[in-house]
Amino acid sequence: MTVIDEDVLAKLLKDRTMEKVLAHIVESKSVSVHYDLEYGYHYPRIEADVGITPDESIDLLSKLASLRILSENILFLSIACPRCGSTNAAIVYRCPKCSSIMIRRDLLMEHIPCGCIGLESSFKEKGEGSVICPRCGGSISDDVRIAGVWFSCLSCNSRFPEPGHNIFCRVCREFFTVKDASLKFVVEYYIGDEVYSILKKLIFPSRIRAVIESGGFDIEENASVKGKSGVVHLFDFVARRNQGKPIAFLIENTLKPITEAKVIEWYTKSMDTGMEIVYVTPAPIPDGARRLIQFYGLTVIEAADSADAEVKVRSIVESIR
Repeated sequence: MTVIDEDVLAKLLKDRTMEKVLAHIVESKSVSVHYDLEYGYHYPRIEADVGITPDESIDLLSKLASLRILSENILFLSIACPRCGSTNAAIVYRCPKCSSIMIRRDLLMEHIPCGCIGLESSFKEKGEGSVICPRCGGSISDDVRIAGVWFSCLSCNSRFPEPGHNIFCRVCREFFTVKDASLKFVVEYYIGDEVYSILKKLIFPSRIRAVIESGGFDIEENASVKGKSGVVHLFDFVARRNQGKPIAFLIENTLKPITEAKVIEWYTKSMDTGMEIVYVTPAPIPDGARRLIQFYGLTVIEAADSADAEVKVRSIVESIR
């Protein structure tokens, strides 16, 4: 089992685009690939949901896979034009001797009673659509089977078991071979149970913002507030309504137990800024840290998961007059 540090996930959740990507993945648990002529292989559902381009979706999903947050399911290796990178290409079959595209495929037929094997075209028709064997002259009904396939060139009359080929790019109209082609893995992604369970517990900041905004607050995101000491304190959100007193929200997005030292840090932040601060965390709070929180009179939301945090933040927002 791959061990995932929830601190890495919490850091990614601070990036709003990545947060939307992770929210989509938690909802769907997998990301399916799609092909179209304009973009090639890409991920349209997540692109529409998050509001990103095909190139951005490929880069973001690849990054999450490199961090082992997503697992890859490699479907196949695709061929792309070495000149323009397009996967909109067609295989062009040619004569391996003269390179002409004027080739024909013939079936090899075997007349079972006499063992004659020849091209389908060598079995002659004889009146009323009946076919006769070129060796024994007998009429053929159901006593024939397909023995294989053979190709012939209409330009140089050579015959061969398999044609040669190259590839034609429909976008830039370049011909190229497999040796020259750009090769790209076509990948689908899914989220493992371990990462899924962690993400379900962590708090998605944009959802908390939506709850605060629903209370009629104007929000400054990733706000910096200079304290009395001159130290600059960072908050996820500072909310104001009707020019009233601001209230700050700080999300401590960790699943590690809150320590007494962390509570003292919170208290120092509250005292230095003089602001009302709501601390939101999905982490467990041991008894020692809980007693300190009560002693300092801090407002701390201990949330079971992101949905629980939304409910408890909404309760606080609705209580503010």
